[in-house]
Amino acid sequence: SAWFDPGGVTPDVLSGYRRALQTPDWDMGLLALLRDGMSNNLGPRLKDLKVPTLIVWGEYDTWISPTNAPKLKQDIVGSKLAIIKDAGHVPHEEKPQEFNALVIDFAKGLN
Repeated sequence: SAWFDPGGVTPDVLSGYRRALQTPDWDMGLLALLRDGMSNNLGPRLKDLKVPTLIVWGEYDTWISPTNAPKLKQDIVGSKLAIIKDAGHVPHEEKPQEFNALVIDFAKGLN
C-alpha cells in the first residue's frame, strides 16, 4: 500500500523488504519506534532547524497525506519542497531517477 504503482513491487523489491524481517528482534525495534515516535512532538522544534532541508513527498502518499507537506515546508524555514508525481509513500524507491536528480540538484545548490 506504500506504492502508488503496485506493478513496481517486484519479487526483488519484496525480497528486500523481507530481509529486514530476518533481523533479530526487528519487531521489538518497530514497536519501540512506533511507541517513541508517538511521544516525540517535533513540530514546535522544526523552526529551530538551521540546516538546508529538502522535503520530498510522493503525490499519492496514502500513509502520510501530501496535504501535510506545505505545513512542514512552512515550519522548516528556508526548506524546499518537491512532490514526485505518480509516487506513493516511498518515492525514492518508486521513482529513483527523479528522486536522485532532486537530491543532486539540491546538493549542488549548497555550494
